[in-house]
Amino acid sequence: MCTFCFDGVNRVGGSGQAFGDIRYRPDASVVYEAFFTFLDHEFRADDWSDVAVVPMRPNRPSGC
Repeated sequence: MCTFCFDGVNRVGGSGQAFGDIRYRPDASVVYEAFFTFLDHEFRADDWSDVAVVPMRPNRPSGC
């Protein structure tokens, strides 16, 4: 399982920051699990099948 964590992402054009993490399998192109918190509200979903994971570099080796 790979995890991309972020913390202190500023809201564009307003106040507040977001944080959370996105988890995905390295051999799959869909999100396994994700959590986002913005202005003290947590957002999550049980089904992420319609959200794709796109590699940042096309020559990235398999794995995280």
